[in-house]
Amino acid sequence: SWRKRESLSRMENSCELWIDTYQYRMDADRPTLSLTSMDGRLLVVSRDELAMSDDQLLHHDGCVGSFVNYLGVWYANGVMSLLEDTQKVWKQNGLSVDGESRQKADIDWLLRQTHGEQLFFFGGRKELLDFMSQTLMLDATSAETKAETDDIGEQPVMLFIDTADAHNPLRLSFGITSYVCAPSNPYYDAEKAKTEAISLLWQDHLVSSSTLLYLLDHGYLPDLLSHRLIGSPGNPCEQTANARFLLRYMRKNNY
Repeated sequence: SWRKRESLSRMENSCELWIDTYQYRMDADRPTLSLTSMDGRLLVVSRDELAMSDDQLLHHDGCVGSFVNYLGVWYANGVMSLLEDTQKVWKQNGLSVDGESRQKADIDWLLRQTHGEQLFFFGGRKELLDFMSQTLMLDATSAETKAETDDIGEQPVMLFIDTADAHNPLRLSFGITSYVCAPSNPYYDAEKAKTEAISLLWQDHLVSSSTLLYLLDHGYLPDLLSHRLIGSPGNPCEQTANARFLLRYMRKNNY
């Protein structure tokens, strides 16, 4: 009921989005509605949760409404009114309708949710999905998320928010947490990293180049930099420059 949804917005573990204009599409593979707000927020709501028929939704392309997220699930929060030409409304407000500005806004949203932090470590799939749904307010039950996380199991995983990639800002890396000497990483293994971290330069199936560059620039791969292949012992600036050079060389087809 509306009264129940109203109470959700007052509870802990909830996030409320005030009245805004949304473009939407009806998802073909499940009974949900995917909405994009004017500031780039993407949310998915069950169509059973809405007080309108699929036929009504098909004859419009957007709406004005308010939504609340509780424990990773989005609910309509009060009145929702349909619009016939959302793109016209967006253009009147000086917003791009080609998706680029909304993708950039998605990155801004992620960083607001994490207070600017970009690097996170989890002990397994459940911890990761809880973070995605409760902190990032993403749909952790989507088919895309399920496909990307199905093989994680209980192995440690690293999540990096890549601000340079508006299309795919969330980067998951498996099998490298032992090498990353970051304050928030409880899985760092200095002995293992001493001999194996250097392999990150050419193992692009384990970690993307943009993620690796972030780790290098923040000093989170000291064992890689101290490897004899890098050279310049005692000179961190030269070591980082050498590592960058080798990274470009090793990944010249996928840098």
